[in-house]
Amino acid sequence: MRLVWSLSVAIAALILLATSPIVLCQQSDGGNAAEMEKQIAELNATMARLSQDMDAFDKANATINYSSEQVDGVWYNVTIYTSKDGRILKEYLDANNKINQTMFIVPEDLLTTKSAGNEEEVLTILSSSPPCEWILIKKTTEYPLIKELYNPCLNVKLITRKEADGTVSYVYHDYTKAKDNTYTVIKHGDGSQERSVETYESLPPECTYCENTHAWECKEEVAVGPSPSPEPNPSENPAPTPMPA
Repeated sequence: MRLVWSLSVAIAALILLATSPIVLCQQSDGGNAAEMEKQIAELNATMARLSQDMDAFDKANATINYSSEQVDGVWYNVTIYTSKDGRILKEYLDANNKINQTMFIVPEDLLTTKSAGNEEEVLTILSSSPPCEWILIKKTTEYPLIKELYNPCLNVKLITRKEADGTVSYVYHDYTKAKDNTYTVIKHGDGSQERSVETYESLPPECTYCENTHAWECKEEVAVGPSPSPEPNPSENPAPTPMPA
């Protein structure tokens, strides 16, 4: 099989899908809602564990590098901390040197999480064979509080959003399914809940997961999601110079 769905391309595509909503294809009767509810529980447990690890990350003893990255058309100075075991913490700083978002990257073979409903520590049931990684992004530090967790090898994502009034929404998307691939749960502060299963754009049908390469491979070279925005003219919007912390 000719590999065209590389890990780096998968990460870029998923970031674009997260920031640029896909046009809704159809509303489903929710036949696989129970399975997707289980997946939300597992991913939420993984997100909670990674959030704790992100907050406890030892920046003082990590290797530090600096770069500039463009997110949604805006350039950020990025401080990159790498621990001895391979965990990576990336802080995206705006023009005022304020953290706009934080990314935490953990190799999958280092991750354990509490299985939903059980107390014992186990490898997440969603894990694939290494090498792969889980990526957690904290998008905001003020309400609404938004977190994204995804695995570019498995092409699954969970987005959580917490409002100031206590409302919490969970959006689970499985990009490998052609139908009924998005499950949304909204829990309101008064205890009421809303649930829906919908179909959004996913991987093309000719793409299959390869156990040898741990990546999605397609018979033909295809693009998923919107095309990347063109690079800005450096003379009009120069990238900022990374500055040490």
